[in-house]
Formats: sequence, C-alpha cells, structure tokens
Amino acid sequence: HLNQSIIFQPPFTPSGLHPCRMTAQAKHDGRANFGDIMQPGTGGMPVPKDLLTKLQDTEWLNGHPYHGVVLTANGALQRIMSAWFHGEIKVEVLHNEEIKDMTSWSHAFVKQYDRRVKMSCSSRVFCVATSRVIISNEKVVEAVVSGGIGIAQLYKHFHVMPQFYLTDAGEQSTPGGPQLWREYVLHGGGIECRIREDFCPDYLNLLVTCADTGAYPRGAPVKLPSAKSIPHMGDLMRGTCCLNTLDGEGARGASPLQRALLTAAGNVTRILTSYHKVVVSVSVLHSYPSRESPCECKRCVIMDCNGIAFCRARSRITLESDEMKKLVDSGECDLGGIFRKLNILPEFELLSVELDSTDEDRPGFGRRYSLKASGIHCEIVEEFSEITLSLPEAFCHTVLPGIPNLFPDFGVKL
Repeated sequence: HLNQSIIFQPPFTPSGLHPCRMTAQAKHDGRANFGDIMQPGTGGMPVPKDLLTKLQDTEWLNGHPYHGVVLTANGALQRIMSAWFHGEIKVEVLHNEEIKDMTSWSHAFVKQYDRRVKMSCSSRVFCVATSRVIISNEKVVEAVVSGGIGIAQLYKHFHVMPQFYLTDAGEQSTPGGPQLWREYVLHGGGIECRIREDFCPDYLNLLVTCADTGAYPRGAPVKLPSAKSIPHMGDLMRGTCCLNTLDGEGARGASPLQRALLTAAGNVTRILTSYHKVVVSVSVLHSYPSRESPCECKRCVIMDCNGIAFCRARSRITLESDEMKKLVDSGECDLGGIFRKLNILPEFELLSVELDSTDEDRPGFGRRYSLKASGIHCEIVEEFSEITLSLPEAFCHTVLPGIPNLFPDFGVKL
C-alpha cells in the first residue's frame, strides 16, 4: 500500500523501486499503454523537437499551459475543449465537397473531399477546421458514395485507430490579438485527413468568467443538457455534440485539467505531458493471470514524473481473440499496446468518477472506465494524487502525499 508517493531512485532502472518505498518490481521500457493508446511508446514529448523550437516565443508555449493540451490533441479536441469550458461543444459543417481533379492515383476508386467545420460552445465559435480527406480504400469509398456514412464518421464506423502526426503550428497577428493555428494528419485504414485548425484570438477566455482557471464561478451553476452523439474527427470516440460528462457542483469546482483527465479517452499521459511540459513515464508493477477467468489478466502500472509517482492505474483485461493472445504470449506485443498494434479504435465508456478522497493523508481523485473492441475488453481504474495537478511544484517537496485507494473493491492488487 502506498503511504506516500513513490519516489524512484535515480537513475531509474529495471531493477525496481526504491527499497524503502515498495518491494514490488517495476518495469519501465517505453512500451505502449492505455495512457496514450494512439502512440507506439511512451517517455517522450508529443511535439517534434524542431516544432518546439519554432514555437518557443508563441502563446502555444508561453501562454496558459492548457494551450499545450490543445496543441497536441490527437482526435480529441472537442473532448478537451468541453473539459475547459465545462459545456457542450458543437460542430457545424460549413463546406463538404468532393474534389474533381486530374491527379493520377494508383487506384481508380480514390476519392478526395474538401471540408470546413466550425466548433462552438454556447453559440460562440472558437475554432474553424479546414481539411482535405483522401480515401483510398474501396470499401470505405463505397460507404461514403452510398450516403450511409459521413466523412467524419469513417474512423469510428470502421473501428480504425489512425496514426497522428502534428506537422506544423504557429501564431499570427490579428487586430484582436495573436491567433493560434496548427496542422496535423490523421492516417489509417485507407483514410487520410490533412487538417488545419485556426483558433480565434484568446479562445480560452471566450466564455469563461474566471480567466485564471477556465472554470465557471461556483455560484453560477450551468445545467448541461443531454445530447445525442455520433463520431467525429474532433473526438474520434465521441460525436458532433460532445458533452463533458462531469456534471454537478463538484465537477464545476474542479479545474479544467482535472476534468480533462477524468474524461480522457486513452490520452492521459499526453494531456499531462503537454500541460506540464514534462516527460511522464509508465512502469508496470504487476501483470498476472486472473484466477477467476483464464482469458483475463490483471495489471497495475504507475505513472511518474522525474521519479515522483502520481497516478496508479489498475486494469482487468479480457482477451477473447486468438490473434491477440498469440501476440501477447509470443512477446510481440504488450497488453497495453494491443489497440495500437492492430490499429483498432476502441469504444470508450466512463463508468464512475471520484472527485475527493476520504483519506485526508492521501488526497486525490480518480475514475473507472472501459475500453473495448472486438476480442478485447479492458476495465480500468485510475487513481491520481493531488500533486498531479501541479507536478512541477512537487519537485520542491521532500514529503509528498500518497496515491489514494479510491476503488478498494476493484479486485486488482496495489
């Protein structure tokens, strides 16, 4: 049991944790995990080095740290902005047209489309996204031509997890102030999307009344309406109407970063790395077969930053696919990398949230959620120490609060 935060003995090696803190062995090898399911590995920064250099003097890096979360959003911009505004994000299609040109393709059935959409919250537009979509998969083309599947729903409909590449970003001067933009590519399953997003000046403060935090004042509760969602490229696992699922007074008092973490769909480490501008590592503490089911594996990992552990994630993973079992048994793929290895986009469902720990010595918050696809079902609990929200400041303390045990009945050992 963690009575205080784990502090890894530097340099961190496969031999395990500091013996005074914990006797369990940890293995940190940079493999893919559920903290950032779209990436093939962990331990690095999500922005290319040359782009980081270019952006040094822009609001992307010098402004509010939430800009970093927006900059690196990989198919999750709606969800991230919903967490910031604590409101519904709507997407309206402004333009969607097939491009007819003389480009010579290796397949006659290749289709190209130009799209433009605007994203808004409370009828205030904060972003316009322009994209070129190129489809080179015949089955996908047939689905679009038949009118049954919209362009924005293709990844979700075909359960394809795309590769994400942040290609460029910058800042331009306007009469209203600096205007940020970014360009990126989503590619997979014969579907390529080249996207540019232009944000209005001071977009983070478009609606907020507490400019420092992005949170609505506690005395002005806003009841979020229910909304039906369908998949969209702004949130590959959600839809055109994206609601932050944390409602009520407690959620309203939470910070935007806390709400983003609690509603993250497989990108917790990306969010934290981008917000705090630090490298987050993931270490496997336990991974063992379940006694209850031959197809189930139980697993516990720790997330740390510069040797300070701030989050524990426990999971129950059920594999029913023979292909997946062979990949894991042969060592070709770790359990945490199944979705990325097979390029499968899972279904995400947030099951429950704990915003406060009852243990005064280990304050924090956590959640329980599931990721599932054909042949695999993962149920996961993530428990965060309160230091998660201010990681750089934690380096100055010699004694730190531990990670709370918010889900004692989950059935996976700490």
